[in-house]
Amino acid sequence: MKSPDQLNLCLGRALVAAAWADGKLTSDEREGLFDFIFRLPNMSAATWEALQSDLSRKEPVGEDERGERVRALHAAINDDEDRQSVQTALSELRNSDAGLGRSEISVLHDILQSVEAEDERTLANLGRWISRPLRERTQTLRGFFQQEKKLELDVRGRMVQAMTERLRLAPEEIDERLVSRMALAGALMARVAHVDDVVTLGEIQTIQRTLQETWDLDERWATIMTNVAVTEMSHELDVYGLVRQLFGQTNEAQRIAFLDVLFQVATADGEASESEMNEIRRISQGLLLSHHHFIRAKLKVDGDQRAR
Repeated sequence: MKSPDQLNLCLGRALVAAAWADGKLTSDEREGLFDFIFRLPNMSAATWEALQSDLSRKEPVGEDERGERVRALHAAINDDEDRQSVQTALSELRNSDAGLGRSEISVLHDILQSVEAEDERTLANLGRWISRPLRERTQTLRGFFQQEKKLELDVRGRMVQAMTERLRLAPEEIDERLVSRMALAGALMARVAHVDDVVTLGEIQTIQRTLQETWDLDERWATIMTNVAVTEMSHELDVYGLVRQLFGQTNEAQRIAFLDVLFQVATADGEASESEMNEIRRISQGLLLSHHHFIRAKLKVDGDQRAR
């Protein structure tokens, strides 16, 4: 079996070529493609970094290069386990809650057969396979970034007001990147707190305390950020958009430490429920952390605080 990194690298490069099949890629489509490939199962930070220049390319993938990418994907599939990994990845990209229909399964089978045969139709088939979900994801992201910008501006305004009044700082002295990172982190913490549809006082206090301790925040600043996260951001923003934004503003050590924070939020009401742990797992995967990182953070929680 090839490593997930090698499979994702080859599949990601093939998807880029497929998206360029008509010779053009708009900025919105490019943003959707970024998000699409970022969400490939078992994507690692190293593989994502290796794909950055390819995702950012300005010119179409030429005919010779298209052939090379099909051959590379073919070479990356060594056995049934590899084949199943690619099939799972392509299935999940359809993002269908109802699962795949008979016709979709037939198309997916054709795609895998064309990859194995190094057929020149592979990229055309991949392009057709991802066209609808990519278009839908692009539209979703467009709405997300519009909302995220509006909310970020609102957060920034409220944070600036608090800092200028309490800390007597001028607006130009405020680290806007820090404000953005806190907004994203706060929204994801609130997302975990909202999973069971009830945000307890303990969860709110945990989010506030964590923001203060993690970023050395003034209590008033942390309070404002917590209120915004709990009442506004968690319901309106797409979780995949949130994690991708936070990924771009943190390093691996910060992302690993953030898992501990999420479990603190989940256990603030006494126990991390199964649904809360599933949400943390999803966020962990979205931050391109390994299953090992998730398990290590989970095991830091006392056994009697984890749902059985």
